[in-house]
Amino acid sequence: MTNQDLKSTNKEILLEGAKHCADNAKRHYSSAQKIADIGNYGIAKSHLILSVEESIKCMVIVAGYFNIELQMDIRPIFRDHKAKHLQAFEIQSFIDFIYSIKLPIKQAIKTKKLNLKLSLMLATGLVLDSVLNRLFSKNKKEETKAWWTKANQQKNDGFYVDFKNNEWIIPESISEDDFLQSLNIAEPFIECVEIVHELKDTDHLLLS
Repeated sequence: MTNQDLKSTNKEILLEGAKHCADNAKRHYSSAQKIADIGNYGIAKSHLILSVEESIKCMVIVAGYFNIELQMDIRPIFRDHKAKHLQAFEIQSFIDFIYSIKLPIKQAIKTKKLNLKLSLMLATGLVLDSVLNRLFSKNKKEETKAWWTKANQQKNDGFYVDFKNNEWIIPESISEDDFLQSLNIAEPFIECVEIVHELKDTDHLLLS
């Protein structure tokens, strides 16, 4: 998907896509928990990382649904996993905040209160656009934490057996603590995208 696609695609189609991404994110998240229950923490962690990737795509599509023009090139978000991981690091604190106010946002959507516009702009636009623009306009690699910078490699390590530096890298080496760390990071993303299912086809008009 390109910025032009985000701008020109029918709103119903965008909302449908956002809901597909949200559903897929939740499927990966649910699968991760079930896999962890049988002790396969490496594969479970990989699914958590996939859930974050799909959540980020969902958020970007929702921004387009509400006619919020993002100033950065969105193509890496749909093609480059590393870009999504660096972006996720940037918006983690924002997601944590949205997670804490998700119920008021849901209530605003249901009741169509006057504060809906402010809530949705906060949730999908002003902060997100600013953060995404900062991320893609500067090299932030040196500032990212270990989890985010290594997310793509960690995802692969959880799925596949590999050989590096004269030793085998196996999914079984990923511990429950590693999984729980990823679970704490992924949970707010999942809670945030659940809001998407409260949106109706014409809700984008509320920000017109």
